[in-house]
Amino acid sequence: MSSGTPHEKPARYYLSLLGGLEDVVAGELAQRVPEAEVVGRRPGRLFVEYGGGPKPLTDLRSIENVFAYVAQFDGLSCRRDGLQEVENHLGEVDLGPATQLRQQLHGPVAGPVFRVTGTRSGEHEYKSQEIAAAAGSAIQAAYGWDVDLKNFNFEVMVEVEDDHCLVGLRLTPEALHKRSRVVHGIASLNPTAAYAMCVLSGPEADEVVLDPMCGTGTILIERAALGPARLIGSDAFGEAMREVCMNLNATGVTAHLVQADARRLPFASAGIDKVLCNLPWGRRVLSYRTIRRLYKRFVPELERVLRPGGKAVLLTTQWGLMVSLVHRAPSLAITHDRIIRIGGMKPHLYILQKED
Repeated sequence: MSSGTPHEKPARYYLSLLGGLEDVVAGELAQRVPEAEVVGRRPGRLFVEYGGGPKPLTDLRSIENVFAYVAQFDGLSCRRDGLQEVENHLGEVDLGPATQLRQQLHGPVAGPVFRVTGTRSGEHEYKSQEIAAAAGSAIQAAYGWDVDLKNFNFEVMVEVEDDHCLVGLRLTPEALHKRSRVVHGIASLNPTAAYAMCVLSGPEADEVVLDPMCGTGTILIERAALGPARLIGSDAFGEAMREVCMNLNATGVTAHLVQADARRLPFASAGIDKVLCNLPWGRRVLSYRTIRRLYKRFVPELERVLRPGGKAVLLTTQWGLMVSLVHRAPSLAITHDRIIRIGGMKPHLYILQKED
C-alpha cells in the first residue's frame, strides 16, 4: 500500500522501463501503489495518474526512472523544420506542475538551473543535441532559467520517436536500477530485468532458488525482495564470489554461495525448485564456441537439479541454441518466451517447466 497524502487532482507521470516488461511494471504498480491508474502505454513507457505524491513511485523495483509528465504531440516533421516545431511546442507548455512534483521529492530550489536532454529514434534530418538546443531555447525564453549542462536542478526530457514527441521532467536523479549493487561486474545484469525474472518465476515462500551463474548476485538480491526463500548462488569464477559477497552484505541478503562450474553442479538431483539465470550472451564474456559448449552441458544439468514441476527462468541472446537444446531435454518444455530490450540488445526471456 502507498503512504502518500492524496491530492485533490491526480498528477500525471510516466515511468521508463525495459521494453517488453510493461506488464510486469503494471503488475507491481497495482500491487504496491493500487491507487495509481495506468492511463497509457508506449514501448518502454507507462503513463500513470496518481494523487499520492511521487515518492511511492520511486520505490518500484521494476522501473528505470520516474518523470513528471509535461506534454506529448504527434505529427512532428522529420525534416529540419521539425526543430522549429519542437521549439514552438516547448514555448507553450506549462512546466509549473512538474517542477512542483520534483520539489516534493527534493525540496525547493533557489534560482532554477536547467538542462534539456534530447533523444531520438527513427529517421530525422536533425540530431538529439539539436532537439535539446531547440527545446532549451524555448524554455529559457519562457522562464528565464539559467542553463548549466552539469550543475542543474531541473532536467527536461524531450524524447522524439518518429513523428511523436514526449516531454517530461526527470524526478529520479539517476536510474533506479543502481540501488541493488555496490560492485558491478563486467557483464552485470540490469536489476530491473532480474526483478522481472523473479516475478515471472512465480515466487513461493521458502522455495529453494538457485542462480548457477550468479556473477555479482543481482538475481539473488531481487529475489530476496519478493519474500523468503532459500537462496543459492554459484559461479565458476573466484572474482564473482568476492563481488557477490560484497553486494549481499551491502544489501543484507543471506544466500548460500558455492564456487562451482554450471556444467557440473554440486547439488543433488531434483532438489531445486527454481533456477534463475542470466546466461552469457557472448558480447563481453566468452566466445560463441565456448558459449555453445557451456550451454550444451548446462541444460542437462539444469534438467537434473530441478525438481519435478520446478521452473527455470533464463535470459539469453542465444535463442536458437537454447530452443534446440531444450527440445533435446526429455522432461523440459518452454512455457513462456518474450523479448526484452536492454542496452540495444534484444535477449529472450524463457520460462522452462520440468514435467511432474
